[in-house]
Formats: sequence, structure tokens, C-alpha cells
Amino acid sequence: MCLQLEKNDSAPASQPVTRKAKKKQRGARPTPTPPPTIPIQAIYARNPDALVRAFEDGTLAREDWTHAAHLVVALAYAHGQRLEAYERLREGIQRYNQLTGLVETPTRGFHETITRGWFQLVLHFLDLFDDGRPLTSLAEDLVQLFPKEELFRHFSRNVLLSVDARRGWVEPDLRPLPELEPYTPADRRFLQTLAPASRTEAPSSAPAPALTV
Repeated sequence: MCLQLEKNDSAPASQPVTRKAKKKQRGARPTPTPPPTIPIQAIYARNPDALVRAFEDGTLAREDWTHAAHLVVALAYAHGQRLEAYERLREGIQRYNQLTGLVETPTRGFHETITRGWFQLVLHFLDLFDDGRPLTSLAEDLVQLFPKEELFRHFSRNVLLSVDARRGWVEPDLRPLPELEPYTPADRRFLQTLAPASRTEAPSSAPAPALTV
């Protein structure tokens, strides 16, 4: 009996639940689950035109000027006028650096070999996969296909990260970059439309020459 009393006496007395606490309990709502974060490269790929505009007018934040953003801008330029695309990309990067306050130094800023190397890989991608589908679809595949380290399959680090490679073009020292097709995919599609007419005009006794591009 004494032991029971001692046990009860030592137990903390329960506190009465106030009206405010009851109201708080009744009004409590579960914390909503935040929506899943969309990777920034996916946002770029879904709206390449908006990315290019922000890049060109300097409103794109420096932290958003990522490897994926570089690829999508290069793709958007190359998908248009291919002949002028690289000069446009080079001038665009240098202008963007100025607009965002990046000071060009021998070890910082525009890098000729990295930019040109990646641009050639983007052109090679278009040679293989540009089948007339929208730019957004191509951009999504491009950013998934090429990781940031891809150029190191062609260049050693000492060569690619050298001051000479930043200032001007340096040839790969490990393996050549892929060769580009002499015709763009759009050119090849156009030539394919001419192929039936060529076969019709060919003499019946001789097979029509194969169309090679």
C-alpha cells in the first residue's frame, strides 16, 4: 500500500487540456508535400527560346549558366543558320560575360577550345538525330546524352585546361572529334525528295545511281 502510494505520488500529474490547446489540435492540418523539383537542365530543354533570350540580354543568372544551358544555346544556334552559328555563339558568350560582370583573364572567361569542341559535338548530334522533330525534343535528348566530362575523352586535362587552349583552338590529343556530315539533315531530306525524279529520268537499262550524302 505504501509502495503504491509512493509510486502514484512520484508520477507527474497530468495537465488539463485547455480550450486553446483543443482548438489547436482540431485546427491542425497536415503539412502539404512540396512539388518535386524539376532539374534545371529539364527546364532549359523545355523552353530553349526563353533560355536564349535570357542569355542574349544578360538576364540569365550566372548560377544558371550551366553545362546544360551551354548545350541548349549552342543547339538552338546550330539548329538555325549553321554557317554563322559558331561566331554567334562565341560573341554571345563574350557579351554575356561582360553583361554579368565576369572579368576575362588568362585563366577565366571565354574558352575557345572548350566552346568550339562542344559546338562540334552538338553539330554531330544534329547530324545523327535531327529528323525534323521539335527543338525541345532534341534539347531534352542532348542534355541527357552528353555529360560535362565528354570532352575529356578527346583532350587530356593538361591540354584542354591550358592557357593556349583558352586563347585559341587546340587539336585533341587523345582522339579526334567526330567528323561532320557534308550535308545537314535538312539538306539530306531535300535531296531525298529529288531522288525519285532522278530514278524516273534514268535509262531503264541502267540502274539508278545510289544517292549518297
